[in-house]
Amino acid sequence: MDFKKKYLIFIVLFLFNCSNGPESKLISFFSLSTNRIPIDQTTPTNTPIQNTPINTPSQTQVINSFSIQINISGFMTNGADQLSINLNQIETLSINSNSSFNFQTKISENSNYTISISSTYHSCTGNNLTGTITQNLSINISCIYQGYILEIPNIAAAYSLRKLNKNYTGPAINVQNSSGANLDIGFDSSGDLDRTALLNHTGNTGASTGRVRIWYDQSGKGMDISASVIIQMPMIVISGILQQDSNGKVRIRFVPNDQFLRNITTVVPKGSAKSIFYVANFTNATGSTVGQLSDSVGGVSIFGFGSINITGQNYIYSDGVNGANNTTIPSLAGITSIHQQGFFTRGTGTAIEMFINRVSQTVNSPSGVIGTESSTLNGFILGRRTDATQYFDGNISEVVLFSDYYDGTTRDLAFQDIKNYYKLP
Repeated sequence: MDFKKKYLIFIVLFLFNCSNGPESKLISFFSLSTNRIPIDQTTPTNTPIQNTPINTPSQTQVINSFSIQINISGFMTNGADQLSINLNQIETLSINSNSSFNFQTKISENSNYTISISSTYHSCTGNNLTGTITQNLSINISCIYQGYILEIPNIAAAYSLRKLNKNYTGPAINVQNSSGANLDIGFDSSGDLDRTALLNHTGNTGASTGRVRIWYDQSGKGMDISASVIIQMPMIVISGILQQDSNGKVRIRFVPNDQFLRNITTVVPKGSAKSIFYVANFTNATGSTVGQLSDSVGGVSIFGFGSINITGQNYIYSDGVNGANNTTIPSLAGITSIHQQGFFTRGTGTAIEMFINRVSQTVNSPSGVIGTESSTLNGFILGRRTDATQYFDGNISEVVLFSDYYDGTTRDLAFQDIKNYYKLP
């Protein structure tokens, strides 16, 4: 076919299709341009036109790879968990960090979809988890870490104002208001203490107070700690103000010479291996004790932790008979602000390891080992020593105890869990 005849056919087809509407014009144009072979000086004029498939657009277009924008927040990147995202029970992604990415999927536009989310230690919610595939579809997934620290074996007791395990269904604390009424306070949908329920119970005026009667044990061991006399109950609402740290996390205020919580049951056996994590800050860094693991009076050996003695040393009071066995560190740096401490020992006669904000501390003591704990009484106390001395002056947010020694990955993941939630160094 010569040059003039070919373009004459094109013009005739174009005019014919214009008379039949824009859609037929578009199809004819695509058909012709798809089959047309350019003519150049090297192509013989008698070369036949090759037949190629005609891709005619339709009302519902099948897309080979459709992109969904997925944004993940709140996922704790401590290596203990993965987030599984499943699309229509067919395509699955495994994520182990906060991220924003495009999920490429082979789904027809305008088709229905369902996204499911699963995680061992996170509770996650999202928007647009069901719907119809469209252009510019964006899905936001928000996660709350709940669970790793209570998955560690040999948990002895766990006290916190956050939900430490997503499967825990009990309350966090029992609070007495200014009228003497008591109420259990649980958690909100984010796993934080239910502030609305708390302030509705206590009020938020200048005369409103909220005292903690019971701090519930989340470990499932039933080691709740409590106070029966109002003057002994630490405060969580003072003059209508909810007690919070600098990062907005709720905490309990312990005032010296009055306030403490206790249990008369053995929480960790005397002389056993121990791992203790706590989050607190000292208001007065002299003569203060966070807690004690043996309920005793007088010159007997007990295990007291998170202590500041009268000479201003941060120490573990592990032997009331032989002072050389008390483990101390010389520095008090950082403990007047919100921080975490960790104490670890394999038991009687072994060294005590001390950490502040995940940093190992140099022990400054003659021997730094645990003596034989000679207390004959059982119990656990938080907020003072059991001989009614060294009342804690400060705020406590969380205390978790294990009847075993942990190091390495287990210790690091627990530290990371606490660090991420409380936004610590």
